[in-house]
Amino acid sequence: MPFDYRYAGGQGARDYYDENNAWTYIWDVQHALPELVEMLGGHAGAQAKLDRMFNEPYGRARWSFYNLENGRKFVIEAPAASQDAKYIQALSIDGQPSNGTTVLRHADILRGAHVKIEMSARPSPTWGR
Repeated sequence: MPFDYRYAGGQGARDYYDENNAWTYIWDVQHALPELVEMLGGHAGAQAKLDRMFNEPYGRARWSFYNLENGRKFVIEAPAASQDAKYIQALSIDGQPSNGTTVLRHADILRGAHVKIEMSARPSPTWGR
């Protein structure tokens, strides 16, 4: 019987994988993302697949995938993100500017930080320098 991730051990599928599983590896096609989205039924199908994978509602410009034990959520927000606006201009963590770095401490995630990313269609001359 051929392997089918939908039936082989559920989302964990630990009988067949060590570090990850088919639920995460399905996204490992950086060379063919448009084809993957099409295969999943378009943008709505891909969004539904992400919802099932993370078990959270998925929005275009706000991601909240980490429910913490203390009831807080780790949130990443990029209101202007789009296919054209793909360049980071600024990033803040709980309202504090990150000064041109994308370093996020594990402690920030655990306490439920709110990360806000400003995006633009043009690269920033200063971001990350």
